[in-house]
Amino acid sequence: MSGFAGCNQVNGNLHFSYNRIKISELVSTRMYCGDASDIENQILGLLRSEPFYRIDGLYLTLETTKGIIKLKKVD
Repeated sequence: MSGFAGCNQVNGNLHFSYNRIKISELVSTRMYCGDASDIENQILGLLRSEPFYRIDGLYLTLETTKGIIKLKKVD
């Protein structure tokens, strides 16, 4: 997988099992972006914690005990 976490680019390997996602070797660039860096670190922490996932139309919802993030597909 690859994407943009708000400030930095992220990459990793996705593995699916039933309704969980495991992202191994999750790496990101390391630019500092003020307050955005704190939010981005929370997002990366959620991605590293093997979240449950749900797909609803254009939306992907990831959920762990640390929180929930809802992502929208864009082209």
